[in-house]
Amino acid sequence: MIISFQTKRRKSARETQKEPNLAKTKKRHNTISIFKELIDELPDEYIILFINALFDRNYPTDAKVTRLATESRLNGAERRSDIIIGIKTNKKNNIFCIELQSQSDMEITLRIFEYSCRAALQHGKTQDEGFLTLDFPQCVVFYLRSGAKTPKELTITLNLPDGSTTGFKIPVKKLEQYSPHELTEDSKIILSPFYPILYEGSPLKTADNLKKLESEVLTIIDKIKHKADSSAISQKAAELIVSALKSILNNVIEKSNVPKREAESIMEAAAKRYYLEPLNWRAEGKAEGILIGEAKSEAKGIIKGKIEAAKKMFAKGFSFDDVRDITGLSTQVLEQIKAESAVGA
Repeated sequence: MIISFQTKRRKSARETQKEPNLAKTKKRHNTISIFKELIDELPDEYIILFINALFDRNYPTDAKVTRLATESRLNGAERRSDIIIGIKTNKKNNIFCIELQSQSDMEITLRIFEYSCRAALQHGKTQDEGFLTLDFPQCVVFYLRSGAKTPKELTITLNLPDGSTTGFKIPVKKLEQYSPHELTEDSKIILSPFYPILYEGSPLKTADNLKKLESEVLTIIDKIKHKADSSAISQKAAELIVSALKSILNNVIEKSNVPKREAESIMEAAAKRYYLEPLNWRAEGKAEGILIGEAKSEAKGIIKGKIEAAKKMFAKGFSFDDVRDITGLSTQVLEQIKAESAVGA
């Protein structure tokens, strides 16, 4: 949407008033923090694929991506939107605004319109001989929780002083639209940690759904691990996704009042898959690194055994690929082991 108007005008009394405080809740802050971290950590190629899927675009994966500032200040009032991305193609900077929504909110339409105006002023403004042109971002609201009353589209009708009317439409996407398999595709991997939210409440009251959730979570973890081991995403991004997935899974189980034995079974299965794989290790000066969370002692022993075996195999002249295939350790950890072995030789 392009809106042009002259810049010389008086400020209204409404504009000079202090705007209301729209502070986010702690829960929302945690959800958007996960989302923001993934946007920052994932390669630009994945961000472009995500934008293409979300907005039905077809940008080349080598286009320039800019993670734009989401904070803005107008007349002393600060606002913070969720995600604003710029993708530059053919000298045009296309701006996208993504708002992650945990639940229904009657104010979301007006809030997105305000964010769009601020984003246009901050990132899409051009001025020529007293005229200001605002290039509005393309926006979407993504609902993590949705139901029968969740709108398919948000719309604002603008009645302008000259008698003309225009509409401001905001498309809506929902987590429930995607299967676990779809959420591990390159274009949607950023959404995969939120999948357990779909099982909140009554769906977890049946044994079949408990087993289904466990199976789907383990499938997501396996696919994320594979992407990290093949260097499609960084080890840090993979750890962030799996850690967030496990945290959200635990919150969903707690909220759903799942019997203690069944809850422990699901979390133990996720933890076992989580702790016994290379994703558990962060190389920090030593190949052993540290475990994410608190793994059981036998899990630590198994991974340390793999590291010792890798050291011996390198010493005996095994190829890098053979050591990786036999031990199952990640490329990052094996490179650290090899570097340490060379120093100690």
